[in-house]
Amino acid sequence: MRLRFSSWLLVLALLATPALAQDTHSALDVARSHVATVAQAEQAVVGITARASRRGAGYYGTGTIISPDGYILTSITVVPSDCDEIQVILTGGREIAAKLVGTVDELELSLIKIDESGLDAMALGSSSTLSLGETIYTLGNCLQSIEKDGRVSLSIGIVSGFYELEEAQSESEYTGSCIETTAALNPGVDGGPLVSSQGELVGLLSLNYAQNRWMSVAIPVDRLKPHLGRLMGDADVEAGPVLPRGNKTNRAALARAAGGVVAIEVLRAPGEEPSNRRRALEAEARRRLREAPVTGFVISADGLILTSYYNISDDFQSISVHLPGGKKAEAQLLGWDQSKDIALLKVDAQGLPAPTWAEDHAYGTGDFVYVLGKSPDRARLTLTEGIISATGRFWGHCVQLDAKLNYGNTGGPVVNRAGEVVGIACHIADGSEWGQSSGIGFCTPWPKIREVLDAMKAGERIEMPPQPFLGVQFDTRAVDVEGARIQLVVPDTAAEEAGIEAGDTIIEINGVKILNPTDLAREIRKFQPGVEVTLKVARQDNIIDLTATLRARPEGE
Repeated sequence: MRLRFSSWLLVLALLATPALAQDTHSALDVARSHVATVAQAEQAVVGITARASRRGAGYYGTGTIISPDGYILTSITVVPSDCDEIQVILTGGREIAAKLVGTVDELELSLIKIDESGLDAMALGSSSTLSLGETIYTLGNCLQSIEKDGRVSLSIGIVSGFYELEEAQSESEYTGSCIETTAALNPGVDGGPLVSSQGELVGLLSLNYAQNRWMSVAIPVDRLKPHLGRLMGDADVEAGPVLPRGNKTNRAALARAAGGVVAIEVLRAPGEEPSNRRRALEAEARRRLREAPVTGFVISADGLILTSYYNISDDFQSISVHLPGGKKAEAQLLGWDQSKDIALLKVDAQGLPAPTWAEDHAYGTGDFVYVLGKSPDRARLTLTEGIISATGRFWGHCVQLDAKLNYGNTGGPVVNRAGEVVGIACHIADGSEWGQSSGIGFCTPWPKIREVLDAMKAGERIEMPPQPFLGVQFDTRAVDVEGARIQLVVPDTAAEEAGIEAGDTIIEINGVKILNPTDLAREIRKFQPGVEVTLKVARQDNIIDLTATLRARPEGE
């Protein structure tokens, strides 16, 4: 069966996706390659519903037909070993009863079978031949898309890492080697295939994840093959034509930047339990991530290493760096700039690979970038990709990216297609409004780093300047109100002192009209603590004028 959506719409959608093509291939050629791969692969992808009657538990997810006579590979998170009612939904909506053949719980493997023949099946590829940056797909029954609409859900990304999952998360109990991808793994896609650019199944999608990465992962198919052979006996698992191998990331360019990426181990000192709730949450996150390395990169041959300030903030006992070549060296913290989220380390080494920096402002909105990391595996590189989605963020200090940033790669280099370092991945913090791998990330560019590099070399530690604070919480439910509706006034703040009350709507500050809470927050950030501002406030049927003297934002607010 062909794709169930317009070919031209799919081509246009794929053209809008950052393509990892070689320069000799046009965007249209790449889009056609995606369409051909997906058209072949989706015919073998099925939806699954299952029930364990004894426990009264129900499940749903995805499976992949791996032989023409009806063997289907899925996960124990979709079909556990005690399921006695299993239904398979083929693309197009036809439902067929299935039986459980067997499970291998430690690999999350569940094999079921339907009584059919001549089915379109997906060939099993080799996970050991995958390369970092290679185009990859996830296909599945996202939010029951196959059951409800007869359609397979598709996401495209790249292979972004190889490492060991060391603990169970979510509903998954799998630990061991995994393939990480930037392609989406949404509810209902677990048990589905990770598909190579050749249209082969190279991994089994799992609900597990690394806490410091928060990315989609799959169990390598090479780990599953011996067990599939045992469960299936003589059944033929090879099926379908294999497409030509797809294009890969520009390896030569990336290699120039990748050579200086390092894993950093920060041994943190035990501290007292914070009294502030936000700080307590941050401390708990730090405890969970304490054993995982963070990322940095070499910026001079004589041992200067740049990382994120967040990576070394709070008390620590020691910092060590896994240098290119495998040697581990103790590092000295020289200085930092908290507002730019950068810190400078020094190790005793010579002849280290220094980066080639991108020319000043040689980047703009829409430019393609890679983010490199060295975590959770200290010896293996990770890679995510995206575009520069905005410039001039954080008071002009940062550019915004849609590449996936997380605790593992923050502090790593942001690299352009030529392998030149644009800047450092930064501003991933426990209290931020954006989360790990959310598609909202930031980069402090080289010109901003250079402004404070000599100061950091000299040991200067530049704290975050005091931020202005009015002391109100907005009513987020008041979406039909013009202005910033106040839900709560924080005690002992500028707002309380000025006479602002809960239920007030601030409609103007220093003569600037306020349409929503974002407008008010943006205007307040323009001032320094101690500055007096005038506010026009709507209170019931009256408009009143108030004066507030902004204070410094308290710690933890």
